[in-house]
Amino acid sequence: MEIRPLSEAARLEGIRERVIEPTPVKGSESPFQSLVKNVVASANDLQVDADRALEDFVRGEEQDIHRVMLAINKAELSFKFMMEVRNKMVEAYQEINRISV
Repeated sequence: MEIRPLSEAARLEGIRERVIEPTPVKGSESPFQSLVKNVVASANDLQVDADRALEDFVRGEEQDIHRVMLAINKAELSFKFMMEVRNKMVEAYQEINRISV
C-alpha cells in the first residue's frame, strides 16, 4: 500500500470542511454549547432573583435593602460578564473569517 502526500490545497480543504461544516451528533450537544446554555441560564436566574427581591422589598416583605442591592448587583455583574464573553466570541468568529485559506 502506497501512501501519497496530499497537496497543500487538498489538505487545507479537508481541514476547512471539518472546521466550518462539522458533522452534528444527533441527540447530544457539544460541551461548548452546554457551557453557553448554562451561562445564559445562570445570568437569567440571577436576574429573576433580583427582580423577585426588588418586588418583595417594594411590597414590604423584605426589610434588608442590602440583600436587595446585592441581588441586583450580582445580576448586573453576571449580565456584563455574559456580554463580554459574547463580544469575545464574536471577535474570534470575525477573526477566523478574515483568515484566508
